[in-house]
Amino acid sequence: MGALAGRLGVGQERDLLALLAEGPLAFAAWGLVRGFLASTAVAPAREAAAAAKEVQLCFRRWADGAGLAAAEIARLAAELWGCPPAAVGREAARRGFADPAAPSPGLREAVELLAPAERLRPAINDYPERRAALRAAALTGVLDGALTLSGDPS
Repeated sequence: MGALAGRLGVGQERDLLALLAEGPLAFAAWGLVRGFLASTAVAPAREAAAAAKEVQLCFRRWADGAGLAAAEIARLAAELWGCPPAAVGREAARRGFADPAAPSPGLREAVELLAPAERLRPAINDYPERRAALRAAALTGVLDGALTLSGDPS
């Protein structure tokens, strides 16, 4: 087990067992994360996230630290993912967020990072350009070709 944990890059044997205990969605999400981190889209993603974080910090100062309501998180997630608000839990699970029944902490954190930058017009920094660059980036693996979610290598 220890060798398998090392080969998968999850740390020690107890980390692998904890990940497996969370169920198949957790392990699938870890594989997606590892694949993404070995892709050429990491740099554009880092730049888009940094620009979004800059806008989020400005929003938080303006809002005196307030976060987003759960309904707004579901609405924005639905808009970003192109699904009905009622399907956000299912779509979140498909995308590797831990709790398909409600906005999980990971989903809340991700949407709260993006919401101010996605909603603010006009933009106050280069987030729109960074997002466009990320969307244009191919998920090409640094070592092993194109990464796909469907298994179709084309």
